[in-house]
Amino acid sequence: MGTRAFYIRTYGCQMNELDSELVAGGLVKAGFQAAASLEEAGVVVLNTCTVRDSAERKALGLLGLLARRKRERQPELVLVLCGCVAQAHGTALLERVPELNVVCGTRNIQHLPKFVRRAIEGAGPIVDIADDDMVDLCYEPGTRSGRVKAFVSVMRGCDNYCSYCVVPYVRGREVSRPAGGIVAEVRRLVERGAKEVTLLGQNVNSYGRGLDDANDHAGPRDFAGLLEQVGAVEGLRRLRFVTSHPKDISERLIEAIAGLPVVCEYLHFPAQAGSDTVLARMNRGYTRGHYLGLVEKLRARVPGIALSTDLIVGFPGETDAEFSETVSLVETVRYDGAFMFKYSPRPGTAAAALDDDVPLEVKKARLARILELQDEISLEKNRALIGRQMEVLVEGPSRKNAARYSGRTRCNRIAVFEACPERAGELVTVEIRGATPHTLHASLTESGPGRARG
Repeated sequence: MGTRAFYIRTYGCQMNELDSELVAGGLVKAGFQAAASLEEAGVVVLNTCTVRDSAERKALGLLGLLARRKRERQPELVLVLCGCVAQAHGTALLERVPELNVVCGTRNIQHLPKFVRRAIEGAGPIVDIADDDMVDLCYEPGTRSGRVKAFVSVMRGCDNYCSYCVVPYVRGREVSRPAGGIVAEVRRLVERGAKEVTLLGQNVNSYGRGLDDANDHAGPRDFAGLLEQVGAVEGLRRLRFVTSHPKDISERLIEAIAGLPVVCEYLHFPAQAGSDTVLARMNRGYTRGHYLGLVEKLRARVPGIALSTDLIVGFPGETDAEFSETVSLVETVRYDGAFMFKYSPRPGTAAAALDDDVPLEVKKARLARILELQDEISLEKNRALIGRQMEVLVEGPSRKNAARYSGRTRCNRIAVFEACPERAGELVTVEIRGATPHTLHASLTESGPGRARG
């Protein structure tokens, strides 16, 4: 256990996962090394999420346990809290957990290595949540060599101000990164072994706004154009992106998804609710009819496209009838997968001023009902793939069974198959043998990689 061994625990979205890679790369460059486990670390970094109350509580719960460890048996332990919880609560976290050494907001993570070094040298608590700074969009991780899958940030922040969402307050306004740097980073990742890249932004569909005035920008000023440039990188086999706000998806973007072979036939397309009145209270900027029209266009132009969504139940004022409209949306769209949540008020958002009047037991019952419905749909869709051959990117041992390997299809379904360490990082063809709502059970075939959708 050394003061220079660090361990990072990440909560939340893919943007936080990328931020953790940035932090890890910066720490390694500064002379630190990654610890094999939380227990072996001399520096622990909690990269946090406050979008959901449950994620915030989990992070603060672990922080409390680590503070106790520091008090009782490891006084030299350096505790760092960064990310959205840090940005939201700032110095108040020191009152709650005085053992904290560093509190670092979302726009200052590139400075974490020097903050950690100062903490090791004995500096008092360090808090940096300045909102007049912005994380360097060209700041790249230094620890990604050999990774077959990688995230690349194309923009940060959000200008939508959905009434339930804290993201604009903790990540700031939208800032797009010039295309040249994005393409160059993707090219470097491919040269280091990446087969699949996911482009990240709180709302990638609005990429490019504000770039007109950038002196160093000569590339595309919309997301479809960016996909075309990134998709042309030699050696890149798969291209994904998240997240897409329905109000900003364009005909040109749909055509890019349909026409670029490297772009996977998968779209995370958050609806949040199926009722126009709830969508209006959420300030989502579209109607149920508009959303369903986009789904129809996507499926017409990209046959076999898989769609996933986010849904919130129990939003303030949600009636039984409004909830039924969300249920009917799921029945109509028949998503391939969904992330579903009970509404929880987030301090500082517009919805936090509304009466959280849906009883907890009603929220739980609604969530259980819609989860059961989605599992039924997912199982039916997955079973329909039994007997088909599909392309899978081999990622490595399955989390639940180390004797099996896992990977994802182009449509983002998880497939589990026999162990094949010699094929890790390769695109292979598997035949689907069985299915659960969340997993395809498969076996390797003798043929090469295919392009079967699913």
